Amino acid sequence: MAEKEVKEFNWDGITAQTAEVLKAPKVAPVPDAIRDQAQRSYDGVPHPSDPEKKLHVLSHRFGSDAQAAEFARLMKLAGPHTTPPSSVQAVVDPFEKGDNRLVHWRAGAKRGRSAGS
Repeated sequence: MAEKEVKEFNWDGITAQTAEVLKAPKVAPVPDAIRDQAQRSYDGVPHPSDPEKKLHVLSHRFGSDAQAAEFARLMKLAGPHTTPPSSVQAVVDPFEKGDNRLVHWRAGAKRGRSAGS
């Protein structure tokens, strides 16, 4: 019965309405210190030799692989907590040399499927 109803439905008769977002974004809580580091990256840090230029990729070497992995995981969740909301990338061992204590991260303009929300 339902199949016949669907097959015979007049799809041309749909009147669409506008909506703000496809679905409400999921925002996971992150520690304030993580949010602050993401915001610092988004705002940029003055370049040492040219204070007018801003650097956005930040780096830290942690005491253990586990600390680095947890920091990177949390940092990737920090984007919705920056002002304005951003996308955050975090990479453990950015040079692929086996240094799993080193993390680089960058917060920037929202990209991808969530850019419009």
